[in-house]
Amino acid sequence: MRNFVAACGRCNTSKGARVPTATQRLRIERRRRKYFPAGTPVGVGEWVRA
Repeated sequence: MRNFVAACGRCNTSKGARVPTATQRLRIERRRRKYFPAGTPVGVGEWVRA
């Protein structure tokens, strides 16, 4: 669930391979808290460091 983002075809195509910014990740996490039970991790994917 940490890396899943439900999106329509148009939104999914426009997103491409971009990673959300820190502000966008906070908004996504805040929105996910409304849909998942307390205690469920709502974090947005991990940053990959090379």
